[in-house]
Amino acid sequence: MNSPVLRRASQPARASKPKIDGRLGVADWVDAAVACMLRSSVEGVRINELARDLKATKGSFYWHFRDRAALLRAVLQRWEQITLELNELLDSELDAERRLLRLLRLPEDVPPAQIPHGDFETAIRNWARRSAEVRLVVKRVDRLREQNHVRIFEDLGCGGERALVLARIAGAVAGRLWVARPWSAGERQQVINETFAMLMRAVAAEQAGSAGADG
Repeated sequence: MNSPVLRRASQPARASKPKIDGRLGVADWVDAAVACMLRSSVEGVRINELARDLKATKGSFYWHFRDRAALLRAVLQRWEQITLELNELLDSELDAERRLLRLLRLPEDVPPAQIPHGDFETAIRNWARRSAEVRLVVKRVDRLREQNHVRIFEDLGCGGERALVLARIAGAVAGRLWVARPWSAGERQQVINETFAMLMRAVAAEQAGSAGADG
């Protein structure tokens, strides 16, 4: 699967300066901030601690970021960028049925070592409970995801409320699979297969109903 989402997704708060003599880049600081969030919480993201983890000086941090708030905005932008790239990855599949299967399989196909999807998702949503600014971003991202999923079912021949309901089911299952790493590979594949079959039966029933109404 050749997609930019399989590489480190990063959108810096401002234009990244190139590394000079091994100087850390924006993405390195964002990586460290995300890792800290996964260990504790967003409140645990402190410049001094990050500099210690990276064996760097605070001057390296301020070379790239105005302050801690700018770093946290870059972390949030990275999470949003992941959704944009995953949407692009889904849209690259023209066949709607295969696109649906790809949606359900995304948690299996995107290596967790490259994107800390489940834990990162949980950390962002925990942060949103305490920040109105983050809640707005989460709502925007959720809307983008849902719109993308709805298009799949519209392309499969469902319309209106039905497409929305099925899209939400597919998105909910995919979201659960992001964080269900304790399940075995076989268990996850069974969930994917059963969900795909159920959704396609619902699509077929919708298509049959529409054909009967037209007749």
